[in-house]
Amino acid sequence: MNYFQFDIAADESTSEILVAMLAEQAFEGFEETTDGFKAFIPAKDFEPKVAEAIEDLKTRFSFSYSRSTIIPKNWNEEWEKSFKPILIDGFCAIRAPFHDPILTVEHEIVIEPKMAFGTGHHETTYMVMKAMQILDFKQAEVLDFGCGTGILAILADKMGAKQIDAIDYDPIAYKNTEENALLNNAKTVVSLLGGKEAIPRKEYGIILANINRNVILDSLPLLYASLEKDGILVTSGFLKQDLALLEQNALQVGLKTKRIHTKGRWVCVEFVK
Repeated sequence: MNYFQFDIAADESTSEILVAMLAEQAFEGFEETTDGFKAFIPAKDFEPKVAEAIEDLKTRFSFSYSRSTIIPKNWNEEWEKSFKPILIDGFCAIRAPFHDPILTVEHEIVIEPKMAFGTGHHETTYMVMKAMQILDFKQAEVLDFGCGTGILAILADKMGAKQIDAIDYDPIAYKNTEENALLNNAKTVVSLLGGKEAIPRKEYGIILANINRNVILDSLPLLYASLEKDGILVTSGFLKQDLALLEQNALQVGLKTKRIHTKGRWVCVEFVK
């Protein structure tokens, strides 16, 4: 399957906003550059409404872009050039298979990203992993909703979860999660293909949802119903300006804010049922 690569030139604050908005327009991957970022979308999903959305963004923000066509194998080549290991204190390290092992942390995760979101480089993934550090995953039933590479599910496995259901609507992400779980010997991770309709009918002690604002808002009633009493929902993928809206909608379904994390313009919120 071919992809379109958009090379977008913008300042840091504009780039953060554009990434959030493009994530709602079927773009599946992002990579920071010195003068902005690259955005990737399957060629088959680049419909007229997506092009119109980009042009609308140009009337509201200052940026320029160019578009080129790539094939999936080039994605791995790009990652090998640019993907650097990530350290989250002494708690966790994320690296690619071509990096040397990192032995100075409690948990080491090896990720073969392919065309799926979630390597720990983005602020939202980083914050969710920081939030996970102080949660008790031992023998917990966990849902990773919008799993991307499976990185959060794999970390939950390493932290002692009983079972993790990792769901993504993107077939590439679904397969990538399976591969990364195998790569990390994460035997409690179950990869599922689909959207919110694919969530198993059971209750979870912890739900991880690092997606985007619109999907989170739409899914809040079902995520609430899927939590056990006193269960925790850790959610991110939205900007500070959306925090009030998210908290308001969460409260309406019965979720209370427990803890808020911020990094740059992004927010991660822990809710409790």
